[in-house]
Amino acid sequence: MPYLLRRFLQSLTLLFVLVSFVFVVGRIIGDPALIMLGTSATETALDQLRENLGLNEPIWRQYLVFLGDLAQGDFGVSFRYGFSMMPSDALRSEGTPVLPIVLERLPATFLLAGTALVFAFALAVVLGCLAAMYPRSWIDNLVNVISLASVSVVQFWLGLILIIVFSVQLGLLPTGGYGSWQHLVLPALTLAARPLGRISQVVRSAMLDELSRPYIAAARAKGVPEWRVVFVHALKNASIPIVTITGDELSQLLTGAMLVETVFAWPGVGLLLIDSLGRRDLPMAQAGICVVAALVILVNLAVDFAYTVLNPRIQMDNRGGRA
Repeated sequence: MPYLLRRFLQSLTLLFVLVSFVFVVGRIIGDPALIMLGTSATETALDQLRENLGLNEPIWRQYLVFLGDLAQGDFGVSFRYGFSMMPSDALRSEGTPVLPIVLERLPATFLLAGTALVFAFALAVVLGCLAAMYPRSWIDNLVNVISLASVSVVQFWLGLILIIVFSVQLGLLPTGGYGSWQHLVLPALTLAARPLGRISQVVRSAMLDELSRPYIAAARAKGVPEWRVVFVHALKNASIPIVTITGDELSQLLTGAMLVETVFAWPGVGLLLIDSLGRRDLPMAQAGICVVAALVILVNLAVDFAYTVLNPRIQMDNRGGRA
């Protein structure tokens, strides 16, 4: 079986397991009706909500209904958005479907994660290449300090520090919100810290290995400019581990954006998920988790596809070994 097809089937299996896990957790943490309505709800209200949601059915029947709705893109309705009265017999018609709300927040999350990744990747490649060009020099030591500090810093703390310095003290940028490039700067810088450190470390390591190979010495002997030797020949051959760590960091950005979006009131999926958990909106939380998980799996598939583009010699046999 081709490698990419096998990875696609594995990803579908993983997504199915995750969706099943979300369903099970939503049932074992407590009575979903009680979680949604709160302890102050009357028994009549709880019974009516259980009936409307099918919670009176056997668990296996609930699971089949859940999978059937999921296959149609139906994650249920929100219990905190667009309600005039709750619960009611017309629950499905009065509640707002959760999937469109989650998808409406995706562009904001993509914008934040994409900006952070582009900034982190560009700066990390430059820093990593400079460190590899001048090993054990002050430049190399400076890059190591920057990368270690970026990896070690706590995003929540860094975000608050940036707000205090650039918003409160200097008044240069807004403390949060959404709408212009000024609102994007601080959350993007905060989110870019960790991938900057990790990618620069991998770039340095991969470039040190490539710059020590014979073809680099031959290129220099032919008079090829040093910038072309480093940023064209060596960087291209060192791209596979760099692509790997970049894909992993993009997955981390999609999941780690929740905290940053909360700090800066960025209206993305992360903030929506945090709000839904706080409001006990179980369908919204389930939809948010499943959508983010699907995006992470798609990113990993894209990285696997990039392997075959960057190095066509990479092939897998049917047993998963390299041919």
